[in-house]
Amino acid sequence: MKKVCFFALLVIAQLSEFDVMAQKKENVDMAKLVKDNFAFADSQYRYMMKQVPQDKMPQSYDEKNKNL
Repeated sequence: MKKVCFFALLVIAQLSEFDVMAQKKENVDMAKLVKDNFAFADSQYRYMMKQVPQDKMPQSYDEKNKNL
């Protein structure tokens, strides 16, 4: 009986270790995704600052006439 309990405990410990490793990898992936998205948003904002007059906010972009 003790051997069965010990074996079950080992299996549970091993499975929980895999779960922790998967969560760490997922957190790293999510952190990279957030960092990349903020970097892209920053580049968009800097580009728009150069294109739009200070007293205006772009509502739409006309591709045909190339203006905001």
